[in-house]
Amino acid sequence: MFFFIASIICLRYKKKKEIVSTRENSVGKNRNIGISKYLIGYVRYVGFIIARIPSYSVRNFLYRKVLRMNITKNTIIFGECEFRSPWNITIGDSVIGQRVMIDARGGVEIGNSVDISSDASLWTSQHIINSASFLSEIKPIVVQDYSWICSRSLILPGVTIKKGAVTVAGAVVTSDCDAYSVYAGVPAKIIATRNDKLSYRMKKTWHFW
Repeated sequence: MFFFIASIICLRYKKKKEIVSTRENSVGKNRNIGISKYLIGYVRYVGFIIARIPSYSVRNFLYRKVLRMNITKNTIIFGECEFRSPWNITIGDSVIGQRVMIDARGGVEIGNSVDISSDASLWTSQHIINSASFLSEIKPIVVQDYSWICSRSLILPGVTIKKGAVTVAGAVVTSDCDAYSVYAGVPAKIIATRNDKLSYRMKKTWHFW
């Protein structure tokens, strides 16, 4: 029953492509936003349950059929990941490591042969620091083929990680990364280049966790 209700909620938002905003001030609109936030919170709760099921294949099925994520049957998602607005996520034949956080309120597109390592975070929404009312901005994130987001990297709103780019462990990425380039630091800056003749594919495996 939990999964069925969550599936209906996700399908509704996927069709309408609604993004909940905190900017509304009218009483009537605030009430509708409150209901939407509750429903989205319910989906997050179901997502927590799915993320802790000890079977890669079962999680993959539920992410596709319940949370309405646009992923392939070969997408590998390890346990304990968190996905916000999962219906706005597209992932090709790629690997998402353990405890990865993907905020897809603004939309996230991940290509093929991408490796997003454990504890990395992708955020499409952030507060505007000079806003008098602490408003937020929402921008999409794109991660192109053969990119590697290393452990504990932080990708901020509006960033495109171009083909074959690498963000090293702990990098904070605030702007686009050039193709086949390696980025490190806070904020991330280019430190090296990468072989541009990549041809590997992420193979489907049967993970317990």
